[in-house]
Amino acid sequence: MVRHVIVVGAGPGGLSTAINLAGQGLRVTVVEKDAVPGGRMKGLTLGKAGEYALDTGPSILQLPGVLEQIFRRAGRRIEDYVKLVPLDINTRVHFWDGTHLDTSRNMARMEAEVSKYGADKALALRRWMEEGREKYGIAYEKFICTNAGSLGYYAPWRLAPTLRFKPWQTLYRQLDSFFHDDRMTYALAYPSKYLGLHPTTCSSVFSVIPFLELAFGVWHVEGGFRALSRGMMRCAEDLGATFRMGTAVEKVRVEAGRA
Repeated sequence: MVRHVIVVGAGPGGLSTAINLAGQGLRVTVVEKDAVPGGRMKGLTLGKAGEYALDTGPSILQLPGVLEQIFRRAGRRIEDYVKLVPLDINTRVHFWDGTHLDTSRNMARMEAEVSKYGADKALALRRWMEEGREKYGIAYEKFICTNAGSLGYYAPWRLAPTLRFKPWQTLYRQLDSFFHDDRMTYALAYPSKYLGLHPTTCSSVFSVIPFLELAFGVWHVEGGFRALSRGMMRCAEDLGATFRMGTAVEKVRVEAGRA
């Protein structure tokens, strides 16, 4: 007998779960209160004919490989459902002195950009990227890809490898120790604000966020994030999942510890 799984919500988590479980051959039903999938990334449509489409949640994509893996595990290719476009320039950061910095995952280009602010800045960038690569290797495996719902997540043996990166240091101090230039520091620190953090108060462990942008680039979804939602929904349906849209879940019954 094939197990029947009900997924509540067709947001990013629900859609990923539906693809994963349907790809394993389970019978999956997704129940969503809205008429369209996406949750926070469903977007907003304006105009009499719906001619204006706005992203109201996420607007850029990091680590496209994570999405690609969701599709690949289910035996599908993401490019058959949605188009991801790498940006040639990640961000143009304007400074108070009238200059600007274009950030890029192209390291030769990025080194040339930072060299405008000093002959030593390219070497500083290389050193910072090397540390970021080490930090990312630890953080991704031990923290980002691990469930934080248990005390074991904070076990000393898990935290010990991070100590050499001085997690007690603020992100601002960490960047300043490499670049010694407020412009470089703020250009690389602003992505921490994606999480509502300020670089002068948050831990230096969050330097992994700007590192991701330089190492893997910034990506846009052609058609906006609503296109990603629709693509993930189509993939789940192709795998056999069914969707009940416009249906709100009022209560989850739990009996003998099972929903």
